[in-house]
Amino acid sequence: MAVNVQDLCMEYEQLLSQRRQWEPAWRDLVEFIRPNAKRIRDFQVPGAKQTERLYDPTAPDANRKLANFLNGALTSSSTRWFNLVTRDEELMRNREVSMWLDDTATRMYGALQQSNFNAAAPQVYASLTAMGNACTFLEERDSLARGFGGFRFIVVPVGQFVCGENHEGIIDTVGRSFDLSAKAAAGKFGLDALPDYIKEAYRDKPHERFQFIHLVKPRGTSGITNKKMPFGSYYFTLRDKTLVKESGYHELPMFVPRWEVEEGDVFGRGPGHIALPDIRSLNKVKELGLQALALQVRPPLMVPHDGVRGGKTRLTPASENVMLDDREIKPIQLGQDLKSEMVKADELRQAIRGVFHRDLVSLPDKNYMTATEIIKQLDLTHRELGPTIGNIQDQFLRPLIDRAFGLMWRKQQFLEPPPDLAGADLDVTYEGPLARAQRSGDMTAYQGALALVAGMAQFDEQVLDNLDTDEQVNYIWQVSGVPMRLLRSKGKRQQIRDARSQAAQQAAAIEGAQGTADVALTGAQAMGAAKEAMQPQGTA
Repeated sequence: MAVNVQDLCMEYEQLLSQRRQWEPAWRDLVEFIRPNAKRIRDFQVPGAKQTERLYDPTAPDANRKLANFLNGALTSSSTRWFNLVTRDEELMRNREVSMWLDDTATRMYGALQQSNFNAAAPQVYASLTAMGNACTFLEERDSLARGFGGFRFIVVPVGQFVCGENHEGIIDTVGRSFDLSAKAAAGKFGLDALPDYIKEAYRDKPHERFQFIHLVKPRGTSGITNKKMPFGSYYFTLRDKTLVKESGYHELPMFVPRWEVEEGDVFGRGPGHIALPDIRSLNKVKELGLQALALQVRPPLMVPHDGVRGGKTRLTPASENVMLDDREIKPIQLGQDLKSEMVKADELRQAIRGVFHRDLVSLPDKNYMTATEIIKQLDLTHRELGPTIGNIQDQFLRPLIDRAFGLMWRKQQFLEPPPDLAGADLDVTYEGPLARAQRSGDMTAYQGALALVAGMAQFDEQVLDNLDTDEQVNYIWQVSGVPMRLLRSKGKRQQIRDARSQAAQQAAAIEGAQGTADVALTGAQAMGAAKEAMQPQGTA
């Protein structure tokens, strides 16, 4: 069935009209919180100054620190932040299965480390905390060989993507606008697929840039070819709506996490929306404070003369006002109170930092912290940011892992899975510091229960018969996030125990035989002594 480009354009325009309602607030958020980000639907000269109205850096700094905290806590670049598991606990006890899952997760993490993910993730979090929304596009890099080319992440700025939800409130349609030079467009889509005006630019002005739209939406059908995959991919020009490429994806390649979404909204709101009134006020207070400071440092002057020259009083710094009667040159004191302005500015700064959870994401001002204090701090942070972290995991990290797994699986980048894993459902667990802090409560409860049992065992040792130590070791390993490959398999563990039992039996048998021999020797010696005692005295 042929693609109707006009229908695609109409759907994109509908989504675009929904986005335009959010753009006025986004403009202020970009200007006051993310001044280095791309402007929202405003023409911007490359390299132009973007801080014309920004007088105080508190909001950008608070946003950056919250974003960096989330990046380090959820997707740290120094340690693997996810595990693959099955929902069948008995299957997870299978060593071959757990080893394959651990190896697969390690390979996926290695591929992410070799990509630009660690550069893209901080931008995603910064957009999410400031704007309440973010968008990331994951595709496979072009490879000259037939093997796996690796991952490539593209962070789409807020204001350059649109999205639509399905009946379950899950985003399943995403479009983005972007520009390419005529040379780059020919390399990506092929020269023959481009309209005539881009072909002419390719010959005469290869670096002239043109706008394109990329729309990804469900097809409703499924197949193995690009044009029958579950998600359709359509590239067309913005100028004349020419379809330049149609393909498809097995999974939705664009992820749109949202900080907090109200019922009926497609886009989300974040800390930036809440802090924006205080941010505006702080910048205005700072602007007025600088003007007052300039008036104090270089106040307007009163100069003696027959009248005020020009009939108008000048109040700009160092301005002169010619006075009628006064014969003394002196400054005009306007009575600005900079101290009250500084106090008000400090109050606004504290309020802004509070909205961006500065009290949670910053460690206490101490020279050192115990492990218990750190765990409590992380646990408090998780309780405060728990709903948001759930949104990030559900709308960003989980679909990212699913997409990465699918790309690598189809390029045969994993070992052959064990037969026992056939038909099993795979799941994801997260191993970042916040996830471990959440599980630390389980470990604390376990340690408390074990201490109670140990106390009871002092009065009755039979209570220890209730404990399965092998299961306890597995539980400790899982809660601690330690790789299961460090544990021996059930078969090897049993071999060690059988060998130990056999050695103990042999030692007991040898010890028993030695005891029998000693008893026999002692008996023989006793009988000899008795015979000697029974012999008559003097008998030869």
